[in-house]
Amino acid sequence: MPAGTTTYRAGGEPRPSLIVSGLFRTYFAGPDGRQVTVRYAREGDTLGVVAAHGGPAPLHVQALTDSTRLRFETETLRELAANDAQVAYALLGEITNTVYALWHEIAATAFASVPQRVARHLLEIAAREQEAEGGTLVAHVSQQELADLVGSVREVVARALRELRDADIVQVSRSGIVVVDPASLAARSWPRDLGH
Repeated sequence: MPAGTTTYRAGGEPRPSLIVSGLFRTYFAGPDGRQVTVRYAREGDTLGVVAAHGGPAPLHVQALTDSTRLRFETETLRELAANDAQVAYALLGEITNTVYALWHEIAATAFASVPQRVARHLLEIAAREQEAEGGTLVAHVSQQELADLVGSVREVVARALRELRDADIVQVSRSGIVVVDPASLAARSWPRDLGH
């Protein structure tokens, strides 16, 4: 699926799948249009396993890059889990990974450094704009607006952006901040070593 595609909307039929390539985000959307990303999923991760068992999920899923996924038939997956202990155990492992990923997101949001919060907000803003307009991941945000979002000052945010630019992860221009390497930006959003 092309970058920017919303692959699942809150309350839709469950679509369990395995990510073969690409980067996805799952997010909640508030009634006022604000969004909060709760998970970035990469190659080898699964999506929709919890919803396959528990019913429609209250969140959305968006492909941030051109992506490939392998979709499973929900009923077939449920039947296999009910009749094959190995399949049930594998699904339990995936649900466990999902719970730990959510815990990790909560901790990362609370304890992330300013550069990590800058990376996270850039990816979220660019993803929202991509969803609305299609095309490339571009965050139309000023350094001061970004500083306000992350709870810091413009000088610190400018330094974080410079580091991202020097690593060829973003390109900064007057028209916005282009996300050149979304996977690397997501990886810099917070450390993956907060446990599990």
